[in-house]
Amino acid sequence: MRTIVTRVKAYKLTELKKTARERAFSDYQNMMDASGEVPWQDELLDSLKELYAAANVKMRDWQLGAYSYSYVKAEFPRDGAADLRGSRALAWIENNLLAQFRAPFGLNTSDGNLHSSTETRGRKSRKVWRRWYTPGAVKECPLTGYCADMDYIEDLIKSVKEGRTLKEAFEDLAAVYVKLLEGEIEYQRSEEAFKDWASANDTEFQHNGERI
Repeated sequence: MRTIVTRVKAYKLTELKKTARERAFSDYQNMMDASGEVPWQDELLDSLKELYAAANVKMRDWQLGAYSYSYVKAEFPRDGAADLRGSRALAWIENNLLAQFRAPFGLNTSDGNLHSSTETRGRKSRKVWRRWYTPGAVKECPLTGYCADMDYIEDLIKSVKEGRTLKEAFEDLAAVYVKLLEGEIEYQRSEEAFKDWASANDTEFQHNGERI
């Protein structure tokens, strides 16, 4: 038996010709699809669960997934809150959810600017923005520290302002979860994500775009 060693030239993504880059991008998309992993999927669900828990509303039943029928069933304490609308519903959200996350008064906590940091979980990382809080303002991402916190809170308030009951507004957050999850999937398959992945992993390719 003898071993034959073949020399292969290694190229960075930026060094490939157009057809090779297209082949490399297609291979990347196939790899992402085959993995079945969706970055930040767990964090999206954790954020939704924490919002319910912070408001003392139970997620009695749920089915959540991308590109499929999804729902959440909300169960409120027996105080008639589920059917509240308009200003009364907004007051309930303030008293039962937002008040606990407002920055205290009497402290100089704001310089008016957003500050970025990198949040890492395993091999996944994302820039997260946080603000030195204005007294009385709801802190950025107060539920889990993940940006989806704000998406859920903002949509909850928006739904109530559009005339939905509290129960409807909470249950409508299932659609927000799906939208965010599908956005993550679409970004994962995008050319921008591919370039970030290749750069972050120092990925090298053969001249035809096949990954080494």
